Amino acid sequence: GVSQSATVVFCVEAGPMERQAALLAESLRRWGGRFASSPILAIRPRFGPPLQRATRRAFDALGVTYRRVRPTHGCWWYGTINKPTALAAAEEIADTDLILWFDTDTLVVEDLPELDLPADVDFAARPAESILGTTGEGSPNDPYWRTVCEKLGLSYDALPWITSFPEGERIRMYWQGGVYGYRRSTRLAQTHLGIYLRRLEM
Repeated sequence: GVSQSATVVFCVEAGPMERQAALLAESLRRWGGRFASSPILAIRPRFGPPLQRATRRAFDALGVTYRRVRPTHGCWWYGTINKPTALAAAEEIADTDLILWFDTDTLVVEDLPELDLPADVDFAARPAESILGTTGEGSPNDPYWRTVCEKLGLSYDALPWITSFPEGERIRMYWQGGVYGYRRSTRLAQTHLGIYLRRLEM
């Protein structure tokens, strides 16, 4: 069984995402192993039409807590700002040791022990694809990553090297979303959202 408490979080917005969200929740409850009975938060992180009644009924049947969140920043229009906005809101609602993020188009088909973080680990994620990463000097993406680090006051050289998935290339560490978990006490979502907003201002 799970050795610590975890809250599963994902976005939901009106439209095709609703069906995906319901299927994600259903798959987690059926095949999620140690996390099958974990609290689930479905966050609607920006303005838009309401969810369908069928979606709300599915959430109720699956024990999913649905929350509408009014973004406190002015960048709600930006496509992928929904993820860090939802996660930052969830961090204020959850009271568990861990927060597990799932992109809404994910299906859970087995137990996920890698997200049941060991005591000396604060964060775990699947590595990103190499297409947007940098393999180092000479990579077409390298100037972007160096500029972002400089503008955010981060050390480019301190970014660890990881192996991209599925290509298996050596790239500087980054992740796009997908599935990841972290300790709520780190307040990672607040930092993530702050960096995201600063990057949009660059």
